[in-house]
Amino acid sequence: MEDHPVRQSLLLCVTGSVAATGAVSLLQILVERGQFAAIYVALSNKALRFVREEPFAILSRQRCITDIFDDARGGRAVHVEVAHACQTAVVVPASGDVIAKLAHGIADDTVSTMLSVFEGRRILVPAVHPVTSRQPSFERNLKQVAADGFVICGPVEGYSMSENRRGPDVAAMPEPAYVAAFVEYVATYGTAPDVAFSYPTHSPSREETPAAAQTPAERRRRR
Repeated sequence: MEDHPVRQSLLLCVTGSVAATGAVSLLQILVERGQFAAIYVALSNKALRFVREEPFAILSRQRCITDIFDDARGGRAVHVEVAHACQTAVVVPASGDVIAKLAHGIADDTVSTMLSVFEGRRILVPAVHPVTSRQPSFERNLKQVAADGFVICGPVEGYSMSENRRGPDVAAMPEPAYVAAFVEYVATYGTAPDVAFSYPTHSPSREETPAAAQTPAERRRRR
C-alpha cells in the first residue's frame, strides 16, 4: 500500500478484548505517519478493563471519550460533535459483542452510540475467540455489518492469547502496521484494498493441531 496524504480526522474506537493492548501500538504508528490531521479515541467500559486511557490521550493529544454522559452534563453532545468532525472510523479490536450490537442497531455504550451517528467510512478489525469465530450467530452478524457498509480488516492466521496457541483455526487481528496502512487506504480511496480475508469454518483435527497445544497423551498417540 502506498502512502498518500490524508488530511482528515479519524475516530479510533477500542472495545473489550485482550487484543485491545495492540491498539496503543496502532495509534502510535498512525500518529508517527502523520496522515490524519486529528485522531479522536473512544474507549468502551469493557476496553478499560484491558487498557488505560492515559497512553491514548498522550499519543492523540486529545482527551479520550469514555463516557458520553460526562460531557452531556456540561451541555455537549460529544458523540455527535466527534462524528461530524471525523471522516473515517475504525473499531480495533472489534469484539464479538460490539459486532453483534452494530448488526442489530443497538447503541447502549460509548462506542456503539458514537457509531450510531457516524456517517463516514467505517472499518472493523474483529478480534474474537477461535470458537466464537465459528459460531453461526457471529457469521450472521459479520455478514450483516458488511452489508451495512462496514469494511472488514482481517483476519489472519495467528496466535490465540486466550488459548496460548497457534493453529489453522485461529483467526487473529493483523499486525498494527498493517492495520494502519489499511485504515489510510480506506480513508484515501473509500474502499478496501484488494486483499482477501476469510474466517476458518472448522475446528482443527488432531493432525492439524500444533504439538504444543496437545496434551501429553495426544502427543504420545501420534508417535
